[in-house]
Amino acid sequence: GKMEQQGTFPKPSGGAMAQDRESRFGFTCSACSRCCFNKRIQINPYEAAMLAAGIGIDIDRLRRDHTEAGDGIYLTRRKDGACTFLGSEGCSVHSVRPLVCRLYPLGRVRHADGSEEWHRLEPHPRSAGRFDDSGTIAAFLEEQQALTLMAVADGYADWVNRAQSLLARRRGASHEPAGFGMLAQADLLDLDKATREWCRARGRPWPDRLEERWKIHLELLHEQLDHLEGEGDEAETAR
Repeated sequence: GKMEQQGTFPKPSGGAMAQDRESRFGFTCSACSRCCFNKRIQINPYEAAMLAAGIGIDIDRLRRDHTEAGDGIYLTRRKDGACTFLGSEGCSVHSVRPLVCRLYPLGRVRHADGSEEWHRLEPHPRSAGRFDDSGTIAAFLEEQQALTLMAVADGYADWVNRAQSLLARRRGASHEPAGFGMLAQADLLDLDKATREWCRARGRPWPDRLEERWKIHLELLHEQLDHLEGEGDEAETAR
């Protein structure tokens, strides 16, 4: 199985071959904002925490005011299709924007074995952005400060894949939501709240840095699955 990088962007253009990070690539964004319309942007709990901190609100309010059905998973769009964070001057959260926005106009596919491929996406027909071959995909990722967010996305993707295969093995569990829906149901989508409570219960200090809190979030999420796995093993033994 493979976990596509979240966010529904246009399909790769006809001539776009799968590429790796050393492939030649350059893109100059002219901030025309045309790519900020009619996209369904999925965010993970780290991106929600980053956005909330960036605009000075708590995660709960970000979920309520800026995500579909207040579920904390997809950013809302206005009636004209614009992203909730598009301002008159362009993106109002540019420094804390989600990964898919940083990667655009590249699409990343990461396979279950950890390998990845890159595709050049077809931008908006009237996009003012310009492609060239001045650099590499690797340099573009560095420039967009995408590497930390890619490691985060991969950590969550591995957890989602583990959760899905665990649920698939449990009979009658098919009605349980997979992926971040599971987190919403278990009230674990709020990274700050979940890690604060987890640290408090263990007498551990709650880290200042989101990068550190995220590691704890992943740890507690995997702990949940260990617990589920244990329940599954007990059921097997009891039969």
